[in-house]
Amino acid sequence: MCDQPKISVIMPAYNAEKYIGSMMDSLLAQTMPDFELIVVDDGSRDGTLQLCQAAAGRDRRVVVVSQENSGPSAARNRGLEQARGTYVAFADADDLCEPRWLEKMLDALERHHCEMAMCGWVELRPGGEAACENFPRGARQIDPLQFVPMLRGLGASVWNKLFVRQILADHHIRFDRSKVLSEDFTFILEYLVHVQGIALVDEPLYRYRIVPESLTHSGDKGKLYWDICRGEYDALEKIKDAAPAPLYRSLSGFIIDTNIHSLIYTVRHKADGAYVKGLKQCLEEHRDGMSRKQKIYTGMIRVSPGCLSGSGPPCSS
Repeated sequence: MCDQPKISVIMPAYNAEKYIGSMMDSLLAQTMPDFELIVVDDGSRDGTLQLCQAAAGRDRRVVVVSQENSGPSAARNRGLEQARGTYVAFADADDLCEPRWLEKMLDALERHHCEMAMCGWVELRPGGEAACENFPRGARQIDPLQFVPMLRGLGASVWNKLFVRQILADHHIRFDRSKVLSEDFTFILEYLVHVQGIALVDEPLYRYRIVPESLTHSGDKGKLYWDICRGEYDALEKIKDAAPAPLYRSLSGFIIDTNIHSLIYTVRHKADGAYVKGLKQCLEEHRDGMSRKQKIYTGMIRVSPGCLSGSGPPCSS
């Protein structure tokens, strides 16, 4: 292994023996070989650790770290402590990546002199594959304000991005271990305030596996939306002092829109009344940050909750 690899790929793993062999194979087949793969075994009880150790025995680029079960955020943070690369990427143990995933993101980031790169992805579903939504037509580079709307899809996860490790270190950006749903969102927002440009690779280079029994695809949807909403507001509060004013306003408007959409969902699906009440209360607390359209819409909700049967709120702009 070289003294300082170009990229550190950090992959938490917990009871992942069903898929992790295929994921490591796809990573080790990258056309850009100058990287290290840091696998953090998060206290697995199956054969995950043994599979990772066997891969490390075959390929010097694989580094295996083992810890007691502490969750994916703690595992990623442990990986960041070990990382030596100029850049950092994240991967999940049950996913796959295309051979040119790292090469194309690195090329785009360095060619456009950006602080972050982002690629498209394909969702691996039980019934087949589904491509993610498209990037802005013709765009190869965007600024943080243009990135904000993408947080509803392409921008909300860390595993289709490339980050500058020095920025993460200088500002001590880490995953919030207290969060189980919005940890990616918070991490990205903390990083975004230090970014001038984002390079886009409009190709589905990452293959994200939808696991029906996972936290975000099962359970009480009312609680899910409530937790997401609270997490996003917490993230906004965390960057309040560091974010440029235009970016903060844009992010605030985006999160309020998310709050409104979540409220609509919980009412339509007759979720627990406590979650509906909580989402309404969040809107009241953030009324000062609303656009005129958002204020009109939330006023309609207060006067006539039946308006929630419509198509949804106007955009925040």
